[in-house]
Amino acid sequence: MMPNRASAHSGGEQPWLKCGIQESLDVDFEGNGRPYLVEWRRCGPQRAEWKPDGKTIDYPAHHVVVMRNAQEAKPLVVFDNADEPSLLYIESIRRMRFTTDGRQQLVVVAGLYGTGAGWDLCALGILDGQLDCWARPGWEPAIAPLMGADEESWKSRLSVVADDRLLVEALIYDKTHDGNCCPSRGSIFVELRPGNGRFDVGRVWRVPPRKEAR
Repeated sequence: MMPNRASAHSGGEQPWLKCGIQESLDVDFEGNGRPYLVEWRRCGPQRAEWKPDGKTIDYPAHHVVVMRNAQEAKPLVVFDNADEPSLLYIESIRRMRFTTDGRQQLVVVAGLYGTGAGWDLCALGILDGQLDCWARPGWEPAIAPLMGADEESWKSRLSVVADDRLLVEALIYDKTHDGNCCPSRGSIFVELRPGNGRFDVGRVWRVPPRKEAR
């Protein structure tokens, strides 16, 4: 969902400079006191919104750009939604400390438009001498033992992003009766613990459906 598109701009194109800065961070990826510059830029509305004609939607263009410093014109990493602005948007960027060696990481969280509650995440850090996203496991095998034969989970939420864990809430559906909007069987929470350039599945537990307030 979030490939590094820096190579698409190797000819010097910098369309993000036409956009306003949403957020700027210094991230010490190498842990040597020489941080990289990270800019999240946005063109268009803050969120997707209907145009005045009431027939079409205006989608914002998002760019997250990582540069060695402000003087370096060539970006090292570019995440954007240029190809499909109606599908993906940047939700947040965060400076993290998943490791104890002084290095920092950058978490870029993206969301998907629509009712699917889809999301994506890149925990960007130094891997084998270059910037890359940490590996993230699938959690289907971990939640399967907690589910019944008449249940399924095909939608999730990213609940927590912290230095010691990511917390994912997998929503549980009744295969026969539940529609996309309304999972009725509660949730299974999955901790993803940071390791060395990857996340590993930690604790997994199930909670019942929330009771509606009367």
